[in-house]
Amino acid sequence: MPNVDIVVINWNSGSQLLDMISSVGRFHDGLVESLIVVDNASTDDSLARAEAMAPNLPFRLQIVRNRENRGFGAACNQGAKQATAELLLFLKILEFSERAGEFRCGCSGYPTRGRDR
Repeated sequence: MPNVDIVVINWNSGSQLLDMISSVGRFHDGLVESLIVVDNASTDDSLARAEAMAPNLPFRLQIVRNRENRGFGAACNQGAKQATAELLLFLKILEFSERAGEFRCGCSGYPTRGRDR
């Protein structure tokens, strides 16, 4: 079965980042090799809280820190450069509702090997 690296862009995402990481941890089904968080110079504590989760995750958590907000596209490119799995998934959380208990998210995935680019 193919494995996947997930790239997530963080900028002051607060608990939404943590909820997303927890959800991936619960439903990864052995497919996720690593979760790559590219932080665009957040000033909240979301990144520190995510790092504290790392020892208990069933996949590798990689952090890329930017000293300034480089924008979504540039941050996606940074995350993609860190990917080593067969597949790459870009995950952008739009909203998490605790009451509903579900994520609304946008995502797109690409093979990282075996195709001409």
